[in-house]
Amino acid sequence: MGNNVGFRRFFFFFAFLYGHFSTFSPSSLQVFSGKVYGKTRPNSCTVSVRSALDFGIELAFNDLLGCDVVQEAPGTFAADVVIQVRHEC
Repeated sequence: MGNNVGFRRFFFFFAFLYGHFSTFSPSSLQVFSGKVYGKTRPNSCTVSVRSALDFGIELAFNDLLGCDVVQEAPGTFAADVVIQVRHEC
C-alpha cells in the first residue's frame, strides 16, 4: 500500500463548446497540482497545473494530431482525459 490510502479528491466537470473545439475544465474544492492530458497522447495533449482551483485543456474536434477527439455520432464527440494528481511533500 502506498501513501495514498484514504486520499480522495472531488472535481466538478465543465465542458465549454465552441465552433471547432471544446474546453474540458475540471474544478476542485482543494488546490490542485498535477497534469491533465489526453490518455492516448500524453506528450502532445497535456496541461501542467500548479496550485490552482480551476484549470482546463482544449480539445479540438476530430484533431488527429492533438488529443484524439473522435466523433461518435452527429454532434457527439468523445475523448479520454486523465487527471494526474502530483502529491507534494
